[in-house]
Amino acid sequence: MKVNVTTSTIKKLKITEVVRLDPIDVMLEDTEPGKGRIVICCYTKAWTASWGCMGERTIAQFFCSFDEHYLAKNLDTEISATIEDGDAIVPAAKKEICKMRRERDIRKNAARQLWESLDDIDGLTNVELWTHSSILAPIFGEDWWHSMPSRPNPDYEYLCKIIAAVQSGLRMDEVNS
Repeated sequence: MKVNVTTSTIKKLKITEVVRLDPIDVMLEDTEPGKGRIVICCYTKAWTASWGCMGERTIAQFFCSFDEHYLAKNLDTEISATIEDGDAIVPAAKKEICKMRRERDIRKNAARQLWESLDDIDGLTNVELWTHSSILAPIFGEDWWHSMPSRPNPDYEYLCKIIAAVQSGLRMDEVNS
């Protein structure tokens, strides 16, 4: 059996004493000029990304040259800065009913009926709301899910905080090298 083996150098950093974060392990690999990979581990989570066109920069320099939003999307392609907030749908619907009534889009009795129907969805999870389109569509329209309120995603904020700590650690390492 023929096997091709290559070796490369991996630099590992351990970043500690970051406020409200567990220790962070960072592994950097410059696979060849202009190409590199980073692996970040914190507590039980791990993220990895690689870039094949970094110009003359090392992976550490490249990683430090971007903001946390760009890097978060590369480290976790499925993460979103915001998530749907099912808890806020009833207050948003009540506000919309008041607006519709104020603009005379609906009559007083229809507004009352819509308002009272909101009791049926109060406290439901985001998934459960999907079975109540008959309540939400008259308020927000047929594509009511586009009006779903959102809130910051704590997982995204956590990842951005880790990225900032990694960038700070990489800059400190660069100065100390």
